[in-house]
Amino acid sequence: MPRLVRAGIDPERWLHEPGLAGDELQADALFDLRTTGNKLSVFELVEPITAERITVAVAAGKERPSDTGYVIFDSGELTALGIGVESTPGGSADTEVNTLHRNLDIASDTKLLAFARNVVAPSEKVPIISERLAQLFQAGLESGQLEEGRVNPKLVDWLRRRKRTDTAAH
Repeated sequence: MPRLVRAGIDPERWLHEPGLAGDELQADALFDLRTTGNKLSVFELVEPITAERITVAVAAGKERPSDTGYVIFDSGELTALGIGVESTPGGSADTEVNTLHRNLDIASDTKLLAFARNVVAPSEKVPIISERLAQLFQAGLESGQLEEGRVNPKLVDWLRRRKRTDTAAH
């Protein structure tokens, strides 16, 4: 079974808070699972593209680097929940990553909550701190992995200012 990645997860939202029942989640955790047209955007994990690279590609739409993360799970877990998977073109700043884009057909609040509780919550959430994300953005632009024209222009400007500041400090 293919492994899938959901990028843009805030691992702190998935911590179990005191006062919640055993399988309850913080309400804010569902923010990480925003759907569009009842579909949830994920990416298939295929070598040599890493989950970190996928997360960088997705986060390139932000105005500035901020703490983020990802979760990896097996697609087989979706069958029991009645969630279908379809291949669709991605819209990130990394064309190779875009070929790995999948939509999960969530369809209902019941399926979304079941996905959150049974798939995302028990899976490891991997954080990427903002400083590391800034380094990955810079490396992605310099290597051509990220297409500058598809990266948020405010992020590109922020990275340029940061690079000038770093260069002037040394």
